[in-house]
Amino acid sequence: MINNRYDPATGHRNAVLMTDLLLGSRLLTVDGWGHTARDTGSECADQILERYLVAGTLPPHGTVCQPGLVPFA
Repeated sequence: MINNRYDPATGHRNAVLMTDLLLGSRLLTVDGWGHTARDTGSECADQILERYLVAGTLPPHGTVCQPGLVPFA
């Protein structure tokens, strides 16, 4: 799962709870804002997602990526 820390529609707390319910899953947190983590421009998150899609590699527990775009800069 990938979730922004400050997502107004799907709160980070819910992503943590869902990850706990899905055995073998991981949560990748983007320390950013907005509803979709893919729109934050995070190179870190993009690389982790690519590794997962290509090789099935999960990120380490507790991985946090920084956004590439910051609102209201």
